[in-house]
Amino acid sequence: VAAVFLAIAAGGQGAGDHAIAVTWATLTPTLNEQQIVAATSGAIETATAASIGALPSASPTLTSTETPPPSATPTATLTPTDTVVPTLDPGIEFNPTADLFVPTHTPPPTETPVAPAIVASPVTDPLHGRQNILLALEQYAPGGDVYPWPSEWFHPGELSGNWLMGLAPVDAGDNILRVALPPDLLSRLFGPDASSRLRRIETTLSLREYDPALIPAGEVYFGLGLQGIDESRVAVQTELVRQDAINVGARVGDEFRARTTLPVSDARVNVALERYDDGTVGLQVNGQPLGQPRFLTAPNAPVTPFLFVQQGGVVVSVTDLIAVFD
Repeated sequence: VAAVFLAIAAGGQGAGDHAIAVTWATLTPTLNEQQIVAATSGAIETATAASIGALPSASPTLTSTETPPPSATPTATLTPTDTVVPTLDPGIEFNPTADLFVPTHTPPPTETPVAPAIVASPVTDPLHGRQNILLALEQYAPGGDVYPWPSEWFHPGELSGNWLMGLAPVDAGDNILRVALPPDLLSRLFGPDASSRLRRIETTLSLREYDPALIPAGEVYFGLGLQGIDESRVAVQTELVRQDAINVGARVGDEFRARTTLPVSDARVNVALERYDDGTVGLQVNGQPLGQPRFLTAPNAPVTPFLFVQQGGVVVSVTDLIAVFD
């Protein structure tokens, strides 16, 4: 630019030598290349920012006034630093196909607890006078698992104070089923030396069920007896001879000796055995003596009361089983 001004000034002087007033001004130094780039970039950024600010927003923000429906489930937002680590039970396995937890083990079956037989404490002081044996047995072991006989042989019936003795299925042959009350059981129920102090035992027996086919062979029978320490036995036996009649007599050892025939409607009898001071035992039926007393054992020797019935096909109801102790 300066060179142009100089050329014009020189040309003018040469053409007419007219004087031309020239005003000299101070020029800004020429910008180098880096400065030009910097200045140009700044201008461009300024112009671009201004242009963008003037344009409408490409993505306007919409404000919704609608309330989400009640059934909408809120979604939790986790920050990038949050880490969820599921804790799995050792017996549980994650099933990726069903996207849920499925147990892979079967819990062991729950066993039904079995209540132990309740056994009363032994009687430490001797009991005297009349004692209810059936009631004492029920208090001694309500479960019946500790009795010295199979539970199906002799067990409580439907009514209180009523026990059933015998097996309904018919057994082949004439076999006796004997339910004994040994000395150790009597001691637990009625105190020390109960079997030696026993003076009388009685009960009421009723024929509950029987197979009529057993009558002709004399196999529908039942009774009450006492056994000595030498296993000698004496008992009162009742035998059904017809549906309306019974034979009553003494059973000494394994031999039955019929004494009398009684008409009956339900084969129900009250029987008793009483010990005397000479070691004999008196037999009674319905309050009446049955023959002469039979010798069993010494007066103060221990004895074992027992009930008996035909092995199979006969069931008897036992009530009012009473013992009398010194």
